[in-house]
Amino acid sequence: MSVKRCHGGGWALGTMVATLVSVSVSGLVSVSTALGQAEPPPRAHVLLPPAYGATPLSTVIQAEASYIQSVGDYLESAAIARRHHAIAAEHEMRNALKWVETYFERRALNRAYRLKEDPPYLDKEAKRHDQKRRVIVDQSYLSIKGDPTDELNWLLDELSESWLAYKYLPGNRSLADSEFDDELNPDDIRHIRLSDGGKVGGKQLVFRAADANAFEAKWPVALRGQEFDDAREYFETVRDAVAGEVRNSGKLTVDAQNRLMEAVDHLSAEFNRYYTHERRTTSSADFLVYQSGKRFLQSLAGSVYRAVDTGEIYGFDGSYRFKGDSVVDLVDHLYELGLHFVSPEPGDEGVYQKLFYAMRNLYTRLGAQEEGKSGS
Repeated sequence: MSVKRCHGGGWALGTMVATLVSVSVSGLVSVSTALGQAEPPPRAHVLLPPAYGATPLSTVIQAEASYIQSVGDYLESAAIARRHHAIAAEHEMRNALKWVETYFERRALNRAYRLKEDPPYLDKEAKRHDQKRRVIVDQSYLSIKGDPTDELNWLLDELSESWLAYKYLPGNRSLADSEFDDELNPDDIRHIRLSDGGKVGGKQLVFRAADANAFEAKWPVALRGQEFDDAREYFETVRDAVAGEVRNSGKLTVDAQNRLMEAVDHLSAEFNRYYTHERRTTSSADFLVYQSGKRFLQSLAGSVYRAVDTGEIYGFDGSYRFKGDSVVDLVDHLYELGLHFVSPEPGDEGVYQKLFYAMRNLYTRLGAQEEGKSGS
């Protein structure tokens, strides 16, 4: 910009003021048009040259020029500040919304990971059920390596639905003696241990499937000695007498309960009196014999307590005795009376393995037939 000097400097300063106003207005217009852009244009600024040879008029003009410059800077700064405040307010609103979204997204992610690590009870049960089924059906060799009692009871529960369909729906014949059935001989039945399935105070009634009386005892080595002859005979006498009374009267009297419990207490007292600390710790074999006898007496006492507490007579009147000759008959017997399998004792393992394979085959063949019916 060129400034011509003239007398008094009036004409030159007037031209300068006009130019300054033009520059300030154009700067403001360029800034206002840039408000919507991400990056504002470089800010224009008016620089007033110093005044020389001032006169009263030029001083007034210089002052007006400085005023106009200041007003332009103020308006431009206010516009920029307003733009910044608007952008800040917009970001605050976006951040508020983002905070809410982030909060609920974090909650959803947290719940998803927690469900993955700790699924609900029903999902856990379904997963355990599928795992159990795969082990029994596809990896049966794992089930018979140890005690298959849990697997037998699982199969018993799983067969219930198909069993009811075959037993009660019209047009379906019995499964007994069918291609699904397997034979059980009398020796097999003597090795099967059952329970009424309930527990009172941690006790349950345990007996063998072939026993007419649930309290018939298969005496362990620890109680077979002559020193226990009287105690064994006393218990058996009381047991048979109570069973006869129950069959005749159809109820278990208080006197019968007391006599039965007293017989068990007497047997336990004789056992503890004979197996002193020195006698049961003479050798490891003696200690194992003692432990076996102790577990037997605990089970016997639990069975008696269970019968006395519930007042049930099924253990005495022969109702629990299995009279069939096949796996299907055994399952029917268990369903009818609500019984379950109990862990085998030494010598019973072979029969339990045989029973496991028979019930597994029954389960798989019934399941395949049901799937075929549903598919057709």
